[in-house]
Order: sequence, then structure tokens, then C-alpha cells
Amino acid sequence: MITSVKKQGYDIIVVGGGIAGCCAALAAARENKSVLLVEKHINLGGLATIGLISWFEPLCDGEGRKMMGGMAEEMIRLAVGCGYDNLPEIWGGTSGNAQSSDRYSTHFSPTFFSLALDDILHKNGVTILYDALATYPEVDNNVIVGITVENIDGRLLYPCKAVIDCTGDATVASRAGVPTRTYDNTQTYVVHDTNRRHAAEFVDSGNMTKLRHWQWFKPGAETIGEVTSAIENDYLRRSKQMTLAYYVGTDKNEREILTLPELPQIRLLRAIIGAETFLGRVEDIDKRVANSIGSTGDFAHCDYRFDVPYGCLYNTDFPNLLCAGRIVSADGNGAHVLRVVPCCCLTGQAAGIAAAVAIEQNKSVADVYDMVKPRLASSGVAFEIK
Repeated sequence: MITSVKKQGYDIIVVGGGIAGCCAALAAARENKSVLLVEKHINLGGLATIGLISWFEPLCDGEGRKMMGGMAEEMIRLAVGCGYDNLPEIWGGTSGNAQSSDRYSTHFSPTFFSLALDDILHKNGVTILYDALATYPEVDNNVIVGITVENIDGRLLYPCKAVIDCTGDATVASRAGVPTRTYDNTQTYVVHDTNRRHAAEFVDSGNMTKLRHWQWFKPGAETIGEVTSAIENDYLRRSKQMTLAYYVGTDKNEREILTLPELPQIRLLRAIIGAETFLGRVEDIDKRVANSIGSTGDFAHCDYRFDVPYGCLYNTDFPNLLCAGRIVSADGNGAHVLRVVPCCCLTGQAAGIAAAVAIEQNKSVADVYDMVKPRLASSGVAFEIK
């Protein structure tokens, strides 16, 4: 029988180093909490970086109104500050690279952004544990007292006071017993490639977005629902076969695949059923929510503006567990609104602050909203639904 080796404890453990996890860890560390970030890959950023979906969706409503501040704005500035971008000039862009619209959004370098995320977390005192798989939460009467991790050192137990699940598939929450929902997803697979023509366009224009080219594939017509290991591996196999077949017959000396994705690009896997569920309905546009953690637009629609409710970050039966990113309690259009990078920043920041406040006050995460909102507002989070 393999036993876990008990390690140093932390105030807060964040599981998953995607954008939501990075923002949650950063926010908690800035609240003077000791933070461990557990990441199963060796680079940060999740779908946005190692998943190659390197587009920072809009922080505006498409009508010229900025909807998001706080870490969403801090992260877009971090992304454009370290690598190429095509942020419009009206939103402070300086590259001059052509943008497809005037919305507050940009493409960015997934590699440089990942490095910048590592740098900012280390500078703020976050301990990052790479190449480590968080297997199971240690639960005592619905309170998570630690996270079991497996890595090259074996099976390790890290005690904690609070946990933030940012896994992208609600692994921690579901294994702790939180009820979840699954979604249907269109099958897509994206690689970044280049060729002689793209290189010539880059040389002529100086626009790096011409050199790093997104190549989209659709490995299947049917949607992917609940994901099992067999379904995931079949999707990956077909995606790789389709990708290889696409380049057969092209001149091998004229093109190159720059990067393959390092994780499945299925956007919505599994999410918690929380105290509230964000739906993103037309009838909710411009509707004020009493327990808002901030406002957001909708990347797919102009003139959509929503409040995001705090209750979508937790289930009331689990007093020290929060969730952030694409696993928060949302459904319908709401799930698509909240799954993108800016909203992952927002929910991550809110979860990090809420976990810190809950520890300070020795309260359930469900009972600290009144102390969370002022800290969000003071850190620049926008509350635009008046």
C-alpha cells in the first residue's frame, strides 16, 4: 500500500495553472496568503497558451464601452507587453498590427505570455508545483483539509485552509462530492503553423500575426458531450490523423507546424452546480445583480452586458472550496460567456480574494461577499451595471 507523504501546508491551494488559476493564485498571494499552485503541465496558461487558443477576447461591449478592469485588464497588458499583439490603438495598442475589429481584444504570443505568467506569480510569492497531478481532495465533513498530489517524488499530501478548483474539468470539486453538469461541444482542433507565403507576408508587413498562423480542423461533425478517457483519446487520435493528412502532398521544405496543442481543446467539459447559475440570457442584459463580482460583455455579441453573480463560484455545502474559470456554475449562453480569458481572469481574481477573506474571517465562502466586493473594486474590477 502506497501512503502519502505529508508536506508543508498552505493557506490556499489552487489546482490548475490556466488563466483562472494564475489569477486566483495571484489575487490570493496579494492578500498576503501562502499559496501553492499545482499544475500538471510544465507551462502556465492552459487553453490560452499551451492550448493555442491565444486570443484575448474583448473586455468591452462592442459599443465602445469598457466592461472589465482588474486582473482582466492587467493580464491583457501583460500579454501584449511581452510578445506580439494586434490590440487596437483606441484601446492603447502600439504595435500597428492589423486587427479584425475595434474591440478591446488582441491576439498574443502564447509562449511569451506563458513565461510572463510564471514570472509574475513568482515575483508575488506563489509557489508553483509543475509536472504534478492533483489526484484527490482530502475531505472531512465537506471541508477540504488537503490535496493529494502525485509527481516524481511520489504521492504527497499538502494540507490547506481553502482550495480553488481551476482544473477546467472540475476534477477537485467533483471528487469532493460537488454536483456537476456537462455540456455539448463542437469538435475543433487548432495548430499553429507557418509557410513561405506567411513568412513573406510577415517580412513585408512586420505583422507577426501573419507568421504564426492558426490552422483549424474539424475532426468530427458530431458534438462531444460528457468526456471519458476513451472519448478524449479518440478525439485526439482523429485530430492528429486529420492534421497530418492535411499537410500530405505539400512541399515539406515550404511549411512547418510551429506548435501542437499540449492539452485537449474541448472548451466546456464539466462545471459545478453552484449556489447560483449564470445563464447569460437576453433578458438579463443590463440587469443588476446584488452580489455581483464584476461586469462583463459577451465576446460573441455586441451590446451584451452582464453582472456575474458571486454564487456561481461555490456550492453552499462546501465551505472552503471555490471554483474559477470555465467550471463555474453556468449554463446556456452563460457558459460560453464565462469560459473565455477575460472572465477566467474575473472569476479567478474573485475566488482568490474570497478564499483569503474566508480564512481571515473563519467563515464559509458563502458568507463573505460583503467583504469581497470592496476588495475587488479597490483592485480595479469594473462594476458597470448600475
